[in-house]
Parts: sequence; C-alpha cells; structure tokens
Amino acid sequence: MGLSCQGTVVDGGATRTCEVCGAEGKECCANATCDAALACAPTPGAAANAPRTCQSCGAVGGDCCGGGICQTGGRCEGATTTAAGKCSACGGGGQMCCAGTGLAVRGTCDAGFACTGAGATEACTACGGAGQACCPGTGGGGATCSDGFACTRGTAGNSCTACGGMGQPCCPGTGGGAATCTGTGLVCGGGGLGGGGTCGPCGGVGQACCPDPAMVANGLCTTGECIRRGGGGGGGLMCEACGGKGQVCCGTSAMVSMRTCTTGMCQANGNCP
Repeated sequence: MGLSCQGTVVDGGATRTCEVCGAEGKECCANATCDAALACAPTPGAAANAPRTCQSCGAVGGDCCGGGICQTGGRCEGATTTAAGKCSACGGGGQMCCAGTGLAVRGTCDAGFACTGAGATEACTACGGAGQACCPGTGGGGATCSDGFACTRGTAGNSCTACGGMGQPCCPGTGGGAATCTGTGLVCGGGGLGGGGTCGPCGGVGQACCPDPAMVANGLCTTGECIRRGGGGGGGLMCEACGGKGQVCCGTSAMVSMRTCTTGMCQANGNCP
C-alpha cells in the first residue's frame, strides 16, 4: 500500500490529492504496481479510460483479469472476447516471457535470463555466458554479459563472446570507462590508447602504443618511443624506432638535451642528427 496523486484537473484548477493506492479496490500505484497477490487491471464496468485498480484476479493458474492481465510472474493465455483465459507462469528459465510494459516491445524475464525467439518459440533462456544471448541492460544501460565476455552482434542476434585476447573483441570498460584487453602487449582497437573493436598487438616498433596502467605517459613501448602522429588529438600513438640517424631521440624528458641518440646529441627539434 502506498500513496498516489489522484483526481482530475478542471479548467486549469487542480483537484488532485494524495490518496491510498495499491490495496485491493484502490487505484494502482506508479508503474502499474499493486500490493502482493493483486493485479493492476481495468475495473469491471468502468469506462475504458477510467484509472485501473488493484484486483485479486490474475494469479498464476487462475483466470486472467479483464484485458488479459495477470499478477507479477504470470502471463495470460487463451483470452478471447468470451473467455477470460488463464495465467501461466512466465519469466523463469524455459518459461514464456512475461509481457513487456510501457514502451518495451520485447517481453521480460527474471534476472539471468533473456527473452529470445519470437511467437511460438519465444522463451526465457539463460544469458550472459559463452554463446548465450546478451542479458538485457538495467536502468537504461546496454546489453551485458558475464565478466570475460562482450556482447557482439551476429546474424542471429546479439550474443556473448570471449573478449580481451588477441583478435577477440575488446571487453567493455567498467563504470563507463574505455574498452579494455587482458594481459600485456595488447591494445583495444589496434591504435591509440583505446577506442573499441578488436584487441591487437602493441608496444613494438610500428605498432600502437600500449596503455600506461599508471596513466602517466601517453603510452608505453617495449622498443622505441611512443609518438603521436597526425597532429593534435586526432593522430594515432605509435611506437617508433629511436636514437638512430633521422629518428626521434630516445627518452621522454621535457628537456631535449636529456634525450639520447646513438649518432650524437639530440637536436632541438627532438630528432637525432
């Protein structure tokens, strides 16, 4: 039982007040919710546009309420203009999907299951693991998978695939952070310090710079120096050979004179003579 704002507005004058909601015979609370063992359904005999009320019909195994409504955890089957239909359990593994609410087109399932298939084949199946459907996001977020898997799009729909390894999709970042790869020597996207896409090699000459876990340097290289090419923030961070004639000087010191070359002193432009 709770409170909801009920009443009408006439000629701009508010006549709405806070009244008890959710109890049997009372108006439904926000998001069409009622107390336990009650369903939010059209009131028998009331106008079509009348507020829905909480009623004791619609239990799993019992008759559906008017409008083909069931209590939470049930879905109406077999309702016609002359028959109420019966409420069957929904939302669990192997069960049919519960009806979507609001703007949701796809039905809903319990946590750990996703609504897959269509029509007669629609059912709740396990989600989030290898080869399984992606689990629906919560709170407006995107589809999700268990740790170590990424939600990828395929011809048969979205599914969870292993992520983070060489040639695998990048794993989703945590807390809205950039996508990541696992282990050392890999970078997401194959260029720069992030992006998304596929995990590729990094750190070698001619390869993308590896991310710096300490987030101090632009990037790290096992050989050479991490150099931004292309100007400004749009250029890629790449590992280039350093220290030789015409190459960039080795080292990252802000003082050019502290950087090194095998061919002499580092020049003012940061290149070796």
